Amino acid sequence: KRQELDLPSVISAIADSQASRAPSDLDGQAVALHYLGETFFWSGEFTAAAETFTTCARLREELGMHFFEAHALLNLATVALHAGKTEEALEKARLADAVMAKPGAAHSAVYATLFAAHIALSEGEHRRAQQLYENLLVAGRLPEVDRQRMSCEAGFGIARLVLGEHDDAEHYLIRALETAVDRRELPPALLALYGMADLFAAQGESQRAGIHYALAASQPLATASRWFEQLANQRAKLRRPVQPATWTVEDFWATAGEYCDAGTA
Repeated sequence: KRQELDLPSVISAIADSQASRAPSDLDGQAVALHYLGETFFWSGEFTAAAETFTTCARLREELGMHFFEAHALLNLATVALHAGKTEEALEKARLADAVMAKPGAAHSAVYATLFAAHIALSEGEHRRAQQLYENLLVAGRLPEVDRQRMSCEAGFGIARLVLGEHDDAEHYLIRALETAVDRRELPPALLALYGMADLFAAQGESQRAGIHYALAASQPLATASRWFEQLANQRAKLRRPVQPATWTVEDFWATAGEYCDAGTA
């Protein structure tokens, strides 16, 4: 239901599970809040998402589950980024790094670098963004199927594209999109689609660029996101306008999967 962005059903399911859960089951409560927060976020409801992830992070901290506490903080950083609150996004990413450094949380402290790259990308500092993304990818400091790695690869692809490295850009954008579609991770899928739109535009295929952009823009997260708006506006003049279309979430995933198979052929 979360992947379908069926917010009422997610809320109802969580309420039912919470009613049958013992008050002492803080872990179960935190898991439920995680899914609820993601549903709010994917639906473009940033205030509700931030409130939910804040409670989730607090519960994880109380339980001493540092890895999951850090990921709740990363969710808060991501919400802030899309809400246009860049300083808050960096602050939450730094907090996630600090939590990951606690005993029992075996993970590299890399997230402040990643969010600095995201911010540089949206502000048009493409060479700096490329360097920051590349540092993370070359060092292998993000898990292979982690949503942050997907976003890192897509962001790196966009930076490489703007700097004229089209083949490299296509490799990373397709890789990020394939993984995101396979894992049903909406935010990195949207970022990769924006990148593919830019790639087609750079190749003079403005109609295909417009179609990819329209697919990305069909989702509530894309239309609510200040970050995606900044990225889209940087190169919007290269795309030919297309008639807005409405995709269900399942149609979105199916169409995005077709784009993975087709690539830029």
